[in-house]
Amino acid sequence: TINAVVLTTFVKTCNLGIESDAQDSTTMGGSGWKTFLAGLRSGTLGANFMNDYAAAATDATLWPIFASGTGVTAFTTKQDAGATTATNPEYQGNLVVTQHSAGGTVGELAKLDVSYPTTGVITRAVA
Repeated sequence: TINAVVLTTFVKTCNLGIESDAQDSTTMGGSGWKTFLAGLRSGTLGANFMNDYAAAATDATLWPIFASGTGVTAFTTKQDAGATTATNPEYQGNLVVTQHSAGGTVGELAKLDVSYPTTGVITRAVA
């Protein structure tokens, strides 16, 4: 979901990448080996949508967020549309709609590939 709109009927692929900076904590007593600690974390939500301009579809959901000026909205994602469980956890947070496009190619389906940075904390729910 993006901005509480369920987009599962439009999404072909979705990936939430989460990482943290590696902070060098090497000291002179480290026996010649570097050591690291986890630093600031960040994430990116990438998705490949079948674009649709109908109400409550991709364009009608994403354009107003992008056009708002802040572009910040809530998202949730999980492996499948089933219930949230330990084997189908749901990840929740906020993202920034930093890009938008419209159009397509004659004879091909309209697609929308996006990559949005997350902002703030990402949580994981199992129930």
